[in-house]
Amino acid sequence: MRSTLLLVPIFAALAACYDCDDCDDDDPGLPLFQEAEPNDDPLTANHFGIVQVGDHFLIQGFVREGVADPFDGFAFTAASPLHVDFQLFIDTNTADLDVCLLDPQIDQTVGCFATQNNPEQGGVDVPAGGLDFHLVVESFVGDGPYTLELVVQS
Repeated sequence: MRSTLLLVPIFAALAACYDCDDCDDDDPGLPLFQEAEPNDDPLTANHFGIVQVGDHFLIQGFVREGVADPFDGFAFTAASPLHVDFQLFIDTNTADLDVCLLDPQIDQTVGCFATQNNPEQGGVDVPAGGLDFHLVVESFVGDGPYTLELVVQS
């Protein structure tokens, strides 16, 4: 039986921890994944399997305001206790997209990173290996393409 997931969202700005100005999104060595529909609810979230310390990758997608495609869910399983920093780069000036943290054990959103910043930045601590967590990109205002960058740390 799995324990209830106790994720700790980190709401402080993470520029001191990781600054994507130093990363090269066009680096052919950085894995790039495309979202796949349907992924608009916890049961259909794109599952990325086990993430572990040292993983660093990008996910590209597109969300729409309203009922057509308001959410993109991404599911992960922690290999060990870890911390995941993320940055959400919005590829348009007409949309405000946010990132929320869903605990699939209780099927509830336990935190949201909802600012007008681009990139939207945040992080989550996963206290034990084997626990699942979901990051959800959603439209606050407008439609738009995005790139979600994840960096997994100890």
